[in-house]
Amino acid sequence: MALLTMAAAAWLKRWGVPVLWILWGLGGIILAKVYGLPQVLDTVQVFGERMGSALLPLRDRSDVLSTLTQPRPDLSALPALLGQDALQRLQELASGWAAVAVLLSALGFALLVWRRRRG
Repeated sequence: MALLTMAAAAWLKRWGVPVLWILWGLGGIILAKVYGLPQVLDTVQVFGERMGSALLPLRDRSDVLSTLTQPRPDLSALPALLGQDALQRLQELASGWAAVAVLLSALGFALLVWRRRRG
């Protein structure tokens, strides 16, 4: 998604990012409502959830977060929790979503290279 966003910004300048997100949103809504194909919206939702989980690994663990906000937090369980989270992220690489992410990244990279060659 990041490379597609960069490619959209390279091609359309400051309008690239809003146009890309509007196309994803409107295209997904039209495909879901009119044609009964919710895959685009599902893909955006799954990528958003996975990105949030990767960037904020403990966001769903309110019990751990509540202990970290105490004046003297107990950090002894934190390495094990982060290790479990890292293992889950590695397991997700075996899913089909990883292949979709790689294909979208390759498309974004190709568009960036093409734009660079054109000047």
